[in-house]
Amino acid sequence: MTDTQAMLQQQDVYNLWFILAVIACGVVIYEGFKKSAKQGIINSSVVCAILALYVTVPGARTAIAIVFMGGVVFEVLRKVKDFSF
Repeated sequence: MTDTQAMLQQQDVYNLWFILAVIACGVVIYEGFKKSAKQGIINSSVVCAILALYVTVPGARTAIAIVFMGGVVFEVLRKVKDFSF
């Protein structure tokens, strides 16, 4: 694998995680507004606070990324278990 291929592969992985993060943020906000306007505003505020923490505090980046990845894996496994044939 050349350096260019390795760099493009790493960029693809970052793009995949970015897409998953955008979907996760959107789902949390959507589900909140589906319940009630108050819950939607609360969820929007929490998402904005976490994103602000992610952008401003370098040490929080790793922790937030690990929690996010763990949450994605947990939810996928939970959905697969519920979807059992």
